[in-house]
Amino acid sequence: MFWGAPINEATLKRLLARLAALLSVALLMVAPNAGAQSQNLVTVSIRDFYFEPSQLTIDPGTTVRWVNEGTTQHTVFATSPAGAFLSGTLNPGESFTYTFPQRFPRPSPDSTAQPGTYKYFCKIHPEMKGSVAFGAPPGEGTTVQQPPTPTDRQPPTVPRTGGLSPILPLGLLVVVTVGLLGWAIKRRSS
Repeated sequence: MFWGAPINEATLKRLLARLAALLSVALLMVAPNAGAQSQNLVTVSIRDFYFEPSQLTIDPGTTVRWVNEGTTQHTVFATSPAGAFLSGTLNPGESFTYTFPQRFPRPSPDSTAQPGTYKYFCKIHPEMKGSVAFGAPPGEGTTVQQPPTPTDRQPPTVPRTGGLSPILPLGLLVVVTVGLLGWAIKRRSS
């Protein structure tokens, strides 16, 4: 079968069936991963001039995304454990992600961090401080409770879901492709 050669209805139906099967397999391969990407993602907003929330409690292995929603540049720098992460300069609208380990690293002798707590601040605006706490994996201890947040800050925003799921565009592609091929078969038949 070559482009431009006449295509009969039986060939088009076989082509449609193969394409639908291929797209279905691709959809099934993407579907399990689409939900997993957003299950352990938490967003912290960087505003002028504070982190929201400034104190966060997560499960081990969670990814935290800091999004600069302010109007000036900011950074996210871990001070305890020292140097665990550093974002570099984030312009307005940019983000930085860090996936926390399954276990808290052993603190150095001079560390002031409590086990399971990462402290961070903005290197450009040192008064901007925050912390991320997480507990031990199940069966290894208790989880750290989130401390109360100050009331003089703006109310918390609704957590972000991480954007459009990759399964939606793929599903739309399947629907459009099947529709177009069905239309082509019907047009050739008449």
